[in-house]
Amino acid sequence: MIGIWRFLMRYPGRNARTVDRSQARQRLILHPSINGYFNKWVRNLGLPFVVIAVIALIYRWATIPGARTTVFATIVGLVLIGVAFFGRAEISVDDGVLTYRRFLWGRRFRLESIGGLALRRLGLRWNSYARSPAPYAVVYARDGRALFSLSAALWSDRDLRNLQEVIGGDSSDAPLSASELQSEFPGALPGWLLFLEGHPVWTIVIGAPLALVVVIVAIALWDLVKPR
Repeated sequence: MIGIWRFLMRYPGRNARTVDRSQARQRLILHPSINGYFNKWVRNLGLPFVVIAVIALIYRWATIPGARTTVFATIVGLVLIGVAFFGRAEISVDDGVLTYRRFLWGRRFRLESIGGLALRRLGLRWNSYARSPAPYAVVYARDGRALFSLSAALWSDRDLRNLQEVIGGDSSDAPLSASELQSEFPGALPGWLLFLEGHPVWTIVIGAPLALVVVIVAIALWDLVKPR
């Protein structure tokens, strides 16, 4: 009995605030927040990581032939991906249906099948660049399984609270590991991330040869397209 009580106190998501689903008849539309991204993600970057990244970027730009074109193309590609995401991503609630859309695809769920929105702090072994566990959001079904998850750093706190007012759920600042979050909400994290967190040595053993292949292919492609 004591063990059950401790579990409920640590993971209150499925037993927390419930809402009157009739209030979801009002239309709610949410979009990613650039301000939220900078406040919750960029400011969470560790200073040593930022310094090392800037030094490496300047070094490559100044010393490696062709690096300027590569760096410029990479920056342009990242900007285009960001514009596409912030322009297309959307969470909406209308007429008893929640729709989650990002890029070119979307998913729809009846509110009767949704248990709520859980806001958690996710600490990952490989997130050495972050000063604190990253905010993570999970929309889960009534049986506790994750319907979809997203980075809460990309959405404003006010919008996420508004969504909780409609579909229910709870928030917790207690840091969770990947396995703990997956245990609380099965399906909240992709399989590759769970493997990365659970088997760091095998990740290096498998990833190092793959990284070498990618580098070799990149060099070969550059030799083919670089000006003679």
